[in-house]
Amino acid sequence: MIRARLFKVSAPPVFSLALSLLAAGCADLPASQAPTVQGGDEAAKEGAKAVVVTRMCDEGDGVACADLAVRHLQGRGVWKDEAKALDLFEKACVASSSLGCTHLALAYERGRGVAQDYAKAKELYEKACNQQGGEACTHLAKFYQVGIGTERDEGKAAALYERSCASGEPVACNQLGQVYREGKGVGANAKKAVELFERSCMSGNGFACVSGGRAYQSGEGVPVRVDAAARLFEIGCKSESRAGCVELARLYELGLGVPKDVEKAKTFYARACEKESAWCATAPAPSDPR
Repeated sequence: MIRARLFKVSAPPVFSLALSLLAAGCADLPASQAPTVQGGDEAAKEGAKAVVVTRMCDEGDGVACADLAVRHLQGRGVWKDEAKALDLFEKACVASSSLGCTHLALAYERGRGVAQDYAKAKELYEKACNQQGGEACTHLAKFYQVGIGTERDEGKAAALYERSCASGEPVACNQLGQVYREGKGVGANAKKAVELFERSCMSGNGFACVSGGRAYQSGEGVPVRVDAAARLFEIGCKSESRAGCVELARLYELGLGVPKDVEKAKTFYARACEKESAWCATAPAPSDPR
């Protein structure tokens, strides 16, 4: 099985505009191909868009092929078919779509629908990265950092994380922050690490929020500011980070950086449980203020 993108899938603006214009002209398609689009019928609208995207892909548009592949992964406007999606990602990659190459690389890395092949995955990530695919650069950096399908090279990994972070990939910024904090492949720089954690956090990476918050708690690279830590933990809690909710709950329980509020602490502990139920078995119980 091939998973949908690890990050948000969105069509480039020009492609989105072309799709809208072509979808409006679906009535010109043969009756056997053109679905009936009724007002408010999202399924029918997605079906109409899928017809247009299919036609564009058939004409050699790599971006359209990648979009159609994602649709087959999700069953959006077309039947759900992961094998078909893989074929389309390959077609998109051949047509120089960085998204197509990235998804194809993920399939080879994980052995989903194809035999696992790290060397092939690295080759595809490299191709996508060179096509300005920030996500692919992040994956490629991981390969160099750990030594997957290639010799370990922490300096090259750091450079790739830097490149990907500059393109706006929050995961890369978080990883680059870890690299600077630990001094692997670059000179250790705790202050720069915190800056990168905050940048990643503000772009929606909850794990980076926790790393930045803990740095403000301990004074690692920045002055101790528990209020700043609480702000970052709260942002992290609102995203995917269970640890962000736990850290924020502890601050409310103890009244550090925020007014003491045991009821709020209980709320955030409960939210942490919702994100990771197994954690609840060992979760601390906030003390009763009475």
